[in-house]
Amino acid sequence: MDDLSSNLINSSQGCYVNNICMNHLFYADDLCLMAPSPSALQYLINICDRFCTENDLMFNTKKSMCMVVKPPKYKLRCPTLYIGCDELLYVDTVKYLGVYLTNEMNDNCDMKRQLRSLYARANTLMSKFSKCSIDVKLTLFRNYCSSTYCSHLWATFSKATFSKLKVAYNNVYRRLLGYTRRDSASMMLVTNGVDSFETIYRKYIYRFMQRVTKSSNAIIQHLTHNYIVRGGAMWSTWHKYLYTCTSF
Repeated sequence: MDDLSSNLINSSQGCYVNNICMNHLFYADDLCLMAPSPSALQYLINICDRFCTENDLMFNTKKSMCMVVKPPKYKLRCPTLYIGCDELLYVDTVKYLGVYLTNEMNDNCDMKRQLRSLYARANTLMSKFSKCSIDVKLTLFRNYCSSTYCSHLWATFSKATFSKLKVAYNNVYRRLLGYTRRDSASMMLVTNGVDSFETIYRKYIYRFMQRVTKSSNAIIQHLTHNYIVRGGAMWSTWHKYLYTCTSF
């Protein structure tokens, strides 16, 4: 994979930030290609295809897809892209490393994923540990219902979707601990020393900011300097013109 990464970097095709070419992301066998145009993306795909042929590897084209991110109301006809002789499908939403990404750069879809996950975990706790002591329930709630995977990446979402998550968090706490709907959410959380959903969300963001500002990775350093230190935004405008091809 290091050899493939070198081939992609040497192609000089892709998205540039501070004169650094950022055209791919690797995580184990998950590969994401990024390019500012269809022709550039096809060029990168061809590099991957040749590399696989030379090393007796094969991409799973059924699990490979393309997503084009463009400005709102911008009409664009996307040309067909291929891995070898196999046509790649275009999608509006893709799940990458457990997070849902959309072509509108909207995080509502991923927040709904978190909402479903929260209810699933809560139902498991209430069905198996309803007879436990308060201390045990509090420990379980903190460990299983206070985790919001990748919530620090949420940047564009509706207040209604965020409100649903907050309400779900409070309702789960009420049901698990035996409170009624009339009980004040703030009071019942403070009484037992449990963080509110907004507090958990802010802590995730703060910890993430601390990690990225201390990272030694060149790409992260440049993105941090341009889009976090300057303006505080987690996503930059260049994403709007980004073509991505993901293979799983």
